Amino acid sequence: MRILFLHYAFPGPFRYLAESFAALPENVVVFASEYGRRDLLIPGVRRMGLGTPKMKVVQGPQSPLRDAGRDLQMAYLRGSMTAQALRSLKGAGFIPDMVCATAVMGNSLFLRDIFPDSFLVAHAETYAPQGGGPEGPEGLGGTPQRVRNLLQVHGLVDCDLAVVPTEWQRKQFPAWLRKNMEVLPQCVDTDFFSPDSAGPAEAESVTFSAHGLEAPPEWSRLAETIRALLPIRPACRIVVLASGLRRERLAALREEATQWGGGQVSLHGFSSPDFYRRVLRASSLYVHIASLPLLPTGLLESMSCGCPVLAPGTGPVGEVILDGRNGFACDFHSPASTAARIAELLDEGGLLRKTGEAARRFVTEGYSLARTMPENRDRLLQSYQGWLGARRRHVNHKERMTLVRREG
Repeated sequence: MRILFLHYAFPGPFRYLAESFAALPENVVVFASEYGRRDLLIPGVRRMGLGTPKMKVVQGPQSPLRDAGRDLQMAYLRGSMTAQALRSLKGAGFIPDMVCATAVMGNSLFLRDIFPDSFLVAHAETYAPQGGGPEGPEGLGGTPQRVRNLLQVHGLVDCDLAVVPTEWQRKQFPAWLRKNMEVLPQCVDTDFFSPDSAGPAEAESVTFSAHGLEAPPEWSRLAETIRALLPIRPACRIVVLASGLRRERLAALREEATQWGGGQVSLHGFSSPDFYRRVLRASSLYVHIASLPLLPTGLLESMSCGCPVLAPGTGPVGEVILDGRNGFACDFHSPASTAARIAELLDEGGLLRKTGEAARRFVTEGYSLARTMPENRDRLLQSYQGWLGARRRHVNHKERMTLVRREG
């Protein structure tokens, strides 16, 4: 079987799925992406580079309509460049039986034109609800989300099967789009992300998972929380995991953080898996401040390491965090109250250990790579076989009707 994975970033959400398919000797697996991790190699997976679209950057704030036009143009450029690369792949003789592609960013815009006879699986994210912005074309606050909605609708209408990682995300889509949508849970390598065999660390350490720190408001909220925590937990070591930041931005934030707490605060961008695991294992508490419409992989990995988690109890995170049982929910309405809640939990060492153990059990039972990934792969294969059988029946019916017309 020939399988093509398509995502703007390698490996994206497809790492373990690509690895699982490539482990079967009868499969040929290609992964096409614009960019990705150079340190990661997936045995049996051939990587293919895609062009990265570029547009002239306009300085200063822009109107929502201009933003929407830019986003749509970028999606079109991304789709066109992806199509060009896939035509070359097709010309070299690779025609996939199955394609697993992201439904956002535009990479799959012309996929059906190039591979019309392939089984197309669209990986969706979430659907932004209507409302929340002032009326009128110049006052639409949710313009980027509307563009993502538009791209996803195209991808979901065009596909043979749509998948999302959580039931919460599935429910955000209109009912007519949900009909052909399945939930394939995320997977965690629970053998790698496991508690330290030496037992929990004695030193007090809090790890913050940060998203969107390029934006000043997000950094300000995190910084205020840390500055409020340091005076009431002077011995606590604080680690901020902030992957995805530009090098210059990361350096600037590190410089600012050195002015707090006498070196107790450290910021880390992209880290090696071993270092990242050491941080999680040493953490007394893992704090995920951002309220995202996606389930962060890091949250599951921290739980797998037996680290208690403090996170918003909303959205897809609400499917995972059972407040007071395998984690703790918090609304993060103010930095001072968040710091107070963190300090309160740090005083409950026995509760934290019990909660961390429950978190580990929860992830190993519902998200472990060893069990969940074969189930996900088999569900895709079952859908593929059902689709293939329907196509063959349709072709046979057409051939019979053609024969009847000729004989008549």
